[in-house]
Amino acid sequence: MTWHIDDQMLALYMDGRMSDAPAFSLEAHILACAQCRRRVSDGVDSQREEQIWQRLLDSVGRSELRPGERFLSGLGVPTHVARLLALTPSVGLSWILSVVAALAFAVFASQVSGGPMPFLILAPLLPVMGVAVAYGRRIDPLYEIGMASPVGGFRLMLVRATAVLTTSIVVAAVVSLGLPQIRFSAVWLLPALFLTVLTLILSTVIQTASAAVVASAIWVGGVFAAEMIALEPYIAFGPTAQLVFAVLAALLVAVLIGRRDSFEVI
Repeated sequence: MTWHIDDQMLALYMDGRMSDAPAFSLEAHILACAQCRRRVSDGVDSQREEQIWQRLLDSVGRSELRPGERFLSGLGVPTHVARLLALTPSVGLSWILSVVAALAFAVFASQVSGGPMPFLILAPLLPVMGVAVAYGRRIDPLYEIGMASPVGGFRLMLVRATAVLTTSIVVAAVVSLGLPQIRFSAVWLLPALFLTVLTLILSTVIQTASAAVVASAIWVGGVFAAEMIALEPYIAFGPTAQLVFAVLAALLVAVLIGRRDSFEVI
């Protein structure tokens, strides 16, 4: 080490009167020099240090809650969970408006075609698309931070997936009132649950967006194949199909729990 901090440099730095370039150089130096690091540390006024630290804590504690966070907190949702939900892209206002627009188009298409098939096909896919934009390394800008947090990994995935599924179901239920044929019938609910869990399981193997595409293709292809083969219409939404979806969803939930460790890997 060819130089050390002298008294004049230390005074300028501690008083905040040193220009940026020398200050950066000094800070780089003390990272490698234990002697100068001790001098700087000893020169810090303990009372001032405590004030700075207290201001930092106060600033963090006074962080303003988003409207969504305030609403969820009012419903009794823990603050940290409310923040996770508020930061989920697919439960934001823009996503909800997009869902409403898509479902409104599906209702219109169903009315024009004379049957609710367009709506019944689209409604179960909404939570799948929501999961695709709510969780994943390439989608979530806070993915690594979330994984490193105490609620990261499997728990974070469950919180966001549940929020996406609930939001999509509520919106779809309201919009379905525009279709007298199904109005209060929730024949799309079990398929939505099945497809959502399937997407989450597939996301442990491939990217979340790809998993959503695969699940959507299985759903659309399966419905069209069933309609072409079956002798009666809407076979994919009948009582037998509902029982099958319920059993499959339960089995997939068990598989998802069994693969929970896959969500803990950054």
